[in-house]
Amino acid sequence: MKKSAKRKPKGGGPALVQSAETVAFDDYLESLRSVLAGTNYETHFEAKSFKLAGDYLPIKEIMLLVYPASKPDEARITQWPVETMIEAINPCISVPWYAGEAHADADGVAVASRQVDFWCHLQNCIDYDRADIYRYGSGVGLPGYAVFWQFAWLIHSPAQKRCVFLYGVSSD
Repeated sequence: MKKSAKRKPKGGGPALVQSAETVAFDDYLESLRSVLAGTNYETHFEAKSFKLAGDYLPIKEIMLLVYPASKPDEARITQWPVETMIEAINPCISVPWYAGEAHADADGVAVASRQVDFWCHLQNCIDYDRADIYRYGSGVGLPGYAVFWQFAWLIHSPAQKRCVFLYGVSSD
């Protein structure tokens, strides 16, 4: 497990960020959740953005800050290329889930076409194309429970001194 080659800076832990970009992404995720509502399961999406004191990624502190019941010491955290994260998330936001279902939002825009919006919102929060990408391999202490799908990713930009924890889950 590679967390960072850099040393942990002294003082100043991760700080949760509420910027215009993160608020816009939260609004987008809520609209995506509402689009998926009522298709015989619950969905939950979250994007938490953190300002870091340096270029070190304090995974344990980040997870415990927003999910006190999580167990980051027990999670399997592995680094992946950005393409793997994209390939893992796109099917989760690209319904229809069942053959013949033509689910569309109030504007008549098919959910599958919302992939571009998803990645644009994330890019506005963090430069994920140049970031270190980590899969967080545990659902312990996180909202919901996975039945159909789940994703949990830490996107770390040492250059921006920023991290985004991106989470989604679909259950019955």
